[in-house]
Amino acid sequence: MEPSIKLPERTKWYISQKGLPQEEVFELRFLKPEDFYSTSWRGEPHIAVAVDEGISLLCIDREGLVYSIEISGEEKRCFVASSLEQFLQQVQAYNQLEPLPPDCSEMQLQAQAGYFAEKLVALDESALLNEDGFWTIFLEQMAAGLL
Repeated sequence: MEPSIKLPERTKWYISQKGLPQEEVFELRFLKPEDFYSTSWRGEPHIAVAVDEGISLLCIDREGLVYSIEISGEEKRCFVASSLEQFLQQVQAYNQLEPLPPDCSEMQLQAQAGYFAEKLVALDESALLNEDGFWTIFLEQMAAGLL
């Protein structure tokens, strides 16, 4: 049996006011609030709010912190954002970046990744504190032209 957990009030308020994305976000499909479910990682309770089928869950802990929890292979958890609202603002900032041409240089890729890193930290100062965090890995892939 999974431990019982409730969404923090600020997260519930945000979802009720702004809703959740209908489209996939980085291959994550957001669940309807009535379909959220409790899960745990190493005994710590979380609420799953989005899924990347068979690969990972986007979860919120009792403090409102957002994590990606891998469900395939080793169960690994990485920090995503200090709140669901901040994560969705970060996604919006990414979506507003000017697309680079397919033949862009390594310098252009790194410049855009640097610019986006500044945006991430402006939205959530904890975004890049963890070297194996979601956004840190995302930026490495971005700078390498893998996204």
